[in-house]
Amino acid sequence: MSADGLHKLCHLFFPLCPEGMSTRYSRILVPIDGSEQAHEGLKIACLMAEHHKSHVILLCVSDGNLSEEAVEAAVNEGIVRPSSYQDFVSTLDYPSIASAQAELNRQAILSRTASAIAERIVQREAGFAEDQSVPEVLTLLRSGHPDACVVEVAKDFKVDLIVMGSHGREGIESLFHSSVAEAVRKQAACPCLVLFPGLGS
Repeated sequence: MSADGLHKLCHLFFPLCPEGMSTRYSRILVPIDGSEQAHEGLKIACLMAEHHKSHVILLCVSDGNLSEEAVEAAVNEGIVRPSSYQDFVSTLDYPSIASAQAELNRQAILSRTASAIAERIVQREAGFAEDQSVPEVLTLLRSGHPDACVVEVAKDFKVDLIVMGSHGREGIESLFHSSVAEAVRKQAACPCLVLFPGLGS
């Protein structure tokens, strides 16, 4: 989406406060998962933060639900060490009736990989937000169900607005889906701006 398109969207949904009035949205929560859709949401939040002098809270949720392809992709992107991938693959070589220890090892590798991916994502997106002159950027990492974590963080930090995509990245993260966005919209006490695929076309 172009910068002009982002400005129009901000004015359409959230008109700027007249000069001298208090900021309407002081805290904006942006759930991120490394997808382009989530990044578009961050762009909108940054524009609003610039005008309203808002703080932006970046939240990345790790649920540890990664596929073999996801772990391999994380290695290729330099997010996790190749040795971790080899350890993960070795746990797949067991017969269908795998030992309990093998499953525990597999889950531990998945958890570490998911956490490493989440940390890389928040670092990258926080850098982008800071480059946009956002007054303050807070980064959070959480583990659990994405919708529940988003709603909980919004409540705990007294968030005024949530900006999120309806579909996450296919492959490494795949944490945000239409069902998650809908659950957040219904449960959150604050307004929720949900971006759908094709918005910028």
